[in-house]
Amino acid sequence: MARCIDIAEELGLKVVLRAGPVVGRPFDGAGLPNWLADHPEILIRERDPAFMDLVSRWYGALSKQIADKQADLETEGPVLAVQLEHEWTCGAIEDGRSYLDELIRLARERGLSVPVMTANNFWQDIDESIETWIGWDDLLANLRQVRSLQSDKPRIAVLSAHDNDLYSNQTVKESDLNGSDLMQRIGEVVATGGHPI
Repeated sequence: MARCIDIAEELGLKVVLRAGPVVGRPFDGAGLPNWLADHPEILIRERDPAFMDLVSRWYGALSKQIADKQADLETEGPVLAVQLEHEWTCGAIEDGRSYLDELIRLARERGLSVPVMTANNFWQDIDESIETWIGWDDLLANLRQVRSLQSDKPRIAVLSAHDNDLYSNQTVKESDLNGSDLMQRIGEVVATGGHPI
């Protein structure tokens, strides 16, 4: 991980690190290790003590690699933010807030000091994080709504191709995408004062 961040820095790039525990598609298990399936007693993506212990250890190992690469330090490293969850779309508001708050607490305890992002399309509103929108269609309308939901935070949209997007109205093969489609979406995000990823 550290070497990838070093390469990004050498190229003059900034990094939004998808730290997880869930990072989403295209990764198997959305980034969770396959061996978790062999442990049904561990309640994943919940504030289960066994799961939170695993997450804490992961954040500790991650922090050892990136602690000095964070942008908020005097060294102004390339890591601008960390994304701690992806598509956590459970309707249990209090469970979600408890779980996501605990992820943020663990990340901070383990030394992740840059801004925290989540990518849950506003199923949960957590004060300590910047929520991002994931999608491809209707970005102008969706990002305008984002502006009203978190007017004091950056508006960030993760552009996700049709066939990799739960929220798309269409199914289009990646090979069907073209530059003008992408430029239109980037333009819609920028028109709302947002930032595309």
